[in-house]
Amino acid sequence: MQDEADVKPGPVFNFGSRGVRMFILVVIALLMMIPIGMISAVVYERASYQRSAIAEVGQSWGGAVDISGPALIVPVEARWVQTITDDEGNETQKDMVTSRLPLVLLPEMLEINVDTQTQLRSRGIFEVPVYTADIEMRFDFNTDRLGQNLPERDVIMWNRASVALLLPSTRSFTGAARLTAGESSFDLEPGIPLGGHSGVRAMLGDPRELGVLELKMGLNGAQYFRVSPAGRLTTMSFTSDWPHPSFNGAFLPSEREISDEGFSARWEVPHIARDIPQISHDLEKVDDIVFGVSLFNPVNFYQKVTRSTKYGTLFVALTFLAVFLMEGLATKRIHPAQFVLIGAAQSVFFLLLLALSEQLGFSIAYTAASLATISLLAYYGFTGLGKRAWVLVAILAVLYAILYVLLQSADYALLIGSVLAFVAVAATMVFTRHEAWYGKAGASPPT
Repeated sequence: MQDEADVKPGPVFNFGSRGVRMFILVVIALLMMIPIGMISAVVYERASYQRSAIAEVGQSWGGAVDISGPALIVPVEARWVQTITDDEGNETQKDMVTSRLPLVLLPEMLEINVDTQTQLRSRGIFEVPVYTADIEMRFDFNTDRLGQNLPERDVIMWNRASVALLLPSTRSFTGAARLTAGESSFDLEPGIPLGGHSGVRAMLGDPRELGVLELKMGLNGAQYFRVSPAGRLTTMSFTSDWPHPSFNGAFLPSEREISDEGFSARWEVPHIARDIPQISHDLEKVDDIVFGVSLFNPVNFYQKVTRSTKYGTLFVALTFLAVFLMEGLATKRIHPAQFVLIGAAQSVFFLLLLALSEQLGFSIAYTAASLATISLLAYYGFTGLGKRAWVLVAILAVLYAILYVLLQSADYALLIGSVLAFVAVAATMVFTRHEAWYGKAGASPPT
């Protein structure tokens, strides 16, 4: 009989035990984050390429349109008489004139009517919606406000008044632009002689008797159309044949109708809701507050692909877990290298989803990529699991269906993902509650 001192202790880790194998699978699942992260970088790069294409096409067409104004700009001069005494004590009177900062007056009433026609322009594999807008603006100015609280020496130069409209670029104009007041018409010229702003202006002469002014113009644009609520009461009516609007900015429309043929919307903004002074000495705050609409492109699938990669590690881990649990019922053990190949196949799923989405659209691409991945894993699973691989196919089908629901329901993604993770942990605990993690059943843990 051997002494206790002569008995050699067994290995601390039994690499054939289920516990150690599960630990190895956890490590492999974590390592799968590396290829999934690399695929996420590819998605970001392709999304950046799409944004560049949209920006290039948009700039070539006219760019995003931001209209601020109109505003009445009136020069002001200070005049006074100065007494000058020469060396001999003789006094003379001299009229002095100096320029003050001009007064900037915003409209009392501003009505804007916009009608746009859209078309798709291509750059490589990307389609960019652009539009041509027919714009009508009606506005008037209460010039009596300018005389209030004016310093005694200041004189308003009414005959040099002009109206200005701020735009990001005058390249957006298409066709003629006409500014009229009754029977009078005024020529529009590029450039605004105040603060270096881009836009157009027209010399009005004395504006006090002009009444309502009307401006008609056509603009090319892309991405969005926005205006500033320059009037004490600003209303805008917008119609378009684009069926996917995204209303944004400081104010949302009070009325809107959206259909497959296009949309219409109406805004009404009182002066009390904006933080813009009616009278100032510059145009700095006129374009601080804007509202309008963007031409939303529903084909933007990069966001969904990016979100899918965020669930990549979870789905690889759940697949490993399913295979691991079924392995206990199979006659063959699955080698860790085989788990690596299973994880690689699921990682390639996201790359395949990205490539097919650019060509076929997200839904068709998701169906094709998931069917290809499930078929490959099923074929591979029959080698080690036999007929039990059909259970793996069912689990994978459920997982990929859940992932699709997660991507379509952003508001409930956290809830669905949390429930899925809880169910996975609970199922593992239930199926392994009698597991002999150290090896053979009944064996005591190593000491």
